[in-house]
Amino acid sequence: MQNRLNPQNGLCLSALHDRAFDQGLITVLPDFTVRVSPKLKTASGDAFIKDSLIRFDKQGIHLPERFGPNPAFLTRHAKRFGYL
Repeated sequence: MQNRLNPQNGLCLSALHDRAFDQGLITVLPDFTVRVSPKLKTASGDAFIKDSLIRFDKQGIHLPERFGPNPAFLTRHAKRFGYL
């Protein structure tokens, strides 16, 4: 909880992407690229999931000018959900 207010421990995400991130369906790796869970990729026949989540797999995120995400926090999230 000590980093709850740390601006480098946050990502500016839509409500959909925030929920997917919290559930581990997507993550952002320390190199600032998005990874999508294999669970979602098996649902690739679903046009909404494909268009709103799967298409971002391996894409880079747009970084803010100040207070970019700390790679250590991204690593922790990616490890927690088995991406690393």
